[in-house]
Amino acid sequence: MVQKRKHPRARLKVEVSYKTADVFTSNSSINISKGGIFIKTPNPPPMGTQLDLEFKLPDSGKTIRAAGEIVWCQHTSMKSSLPAGMGIKFRQISPDDLREVSDYVKKILPATGADAF
Repeated sequence: MVQKRKHPRARLKVEVSYKTADVFTSNSSINISKGGIFIKTPNPPPMGTQLDLEFKLPDSGKTIRAAGEIVWCQHTSMKSSLPAGMGIKFRQISPDDLREVSDYVKKILPATGADAF
């Protein structure tokens, strides 16, 4: 199987607050990479939706803030190991916050560099 991911993902289960033009809510994340985050939600907004998000990485008191775009959705009717939710691509994130995310992913991933789920 050919890997299409640009960045490796690491498990991350934290509460992520996010807002779109119409909604402000929060849900749990499943995984993260330096390119984006997957958020569990039973009814994801449509692909292309822009949103602002905030979350804290484990063992860090710093709030990560980013602007992102929904680039794919996982619906409950699909057969997958992932629950229903949405894949968010980071569109704007400060260099410091990106470094925090990148350091977290490097710390969590096994020495092999394989994705962790």
